[in-house]
Amino acid sequence: MYINVLNHENGNLIEEQFFREGQYLGSKKLEYYESGVVKSLIQLDKDGNQSRVERYNEQSQSIETKVSYGGKTTFEVYTTYDQNGNYLKITNGLSKTTSFKEYEYDEAGNWISAIHYFDDIPKLLSKRYITYY
Repeated sequence: MYINVLNHENGNLIEEQFFREGQYLGSKKLEYYESGVVKSLIQLDKDGNQSRVERYNEQSQSIETKVSYGGKTTFEVYTTYDQNGNYLKITNGLSKTTSFKEYEYDEAGNWISAIHYFDDIPKLLSKRYITYY
């Protein structure tokens, strides 16, 4: 396999093109925030169709993932996070099902309790016990 790599003048990878025995297989393109953190990763198949799209927030957390095959979306997930970087909600874009968490935090800002909901029904309680020295 041969990979053609294109870099931005600041050194960030902006595109990789994949070849096998001279035949183009597809590519991967990246976009960045001004801070240098990856903003999106887009994979294209040999025909130029998007086969995977991943978008990230400025904390490098995935906020959107879509996978397609033959022009049809086969997987789609959206994620939101709270101010502490913990995930709040995950939505399946195809089935429209959701899961989310409600957190309780201690005085140091660490979560000590999380209730996991699936389609608005509480299913799991997670507790953490943290000892500070």
